[in-house]
Amino acid sequence: MGLPGINLENNHYNYGEYMSNASDYVFQTLLYVSRLVSEGDFKSAECMGLNNEQMSIIGDLRSQDIHVLSGLTQAKILSVQFDKKALDKALVIIGDKKRHQHKIYELLRQGASYPVMKYLYGLTTSDMANYKKFLNLPRSDGRPSVPSEDKQDMLWKHITHVDINSDELADKLLHAPRVTNIRINVIWLVLNKWDKELPEYTAKSVC
Repeated sequence: MGLPGINLENNHYNYGEYMSNASDYVFQTLLYVSRLVSEGDFKSAECMGLNNEQMSIIGDLRSQDIHVLSGLTQAKILSVQFDKKALDKALVIIGDKKRHQHKIYELLRQGASYPVMKYLYGLTTSDMANYKKFLNLPRSDGRPSVPSEDKQDMLWKHITHVDINSDELADKLLHAPRVTNIRINVIWLVLNKWDKELPEYTAKSVC
């Protein structure tokens, strides 16, 4: 009887390799249990299905003993089952984090300056330096200048009526350069100018 999902005819992954990998997994898990016991974290070990006697024995084993034990078991003493609901929640969180990170990268690539990123995400100057180094971006784009009235008109049509306390502003800032051909650091300069001079500009507190 074959193992689910494993072709035993495949020269690249045979039964012996499977058992070797499975035994290594058991070995690493038993080492983890041993560490839990040595640190007095019996609750976590108990949640893994171990009783007090098993914890005590495993806690007294040397790593060499654990290695022998993992080989003797042929991986039959250990099974893994995910909590599907908890995993789904974790996957949603990591997805949000990846989208958040991607948005930061794109903002920086399109010229977002330190004041923009501090306002949107609370980034520090050190954060900015690290991100720019990672993305191979210049440390500074120089001092921006106010664009022409025509370009400001285009920007006005695109970015007014934005709730600047929401993620909508970041999305608008990302889209605006494609529409107006104005870099984000220049857009931020204009937004600040409007906020100070134009009462009809609906954003309340661009900083």
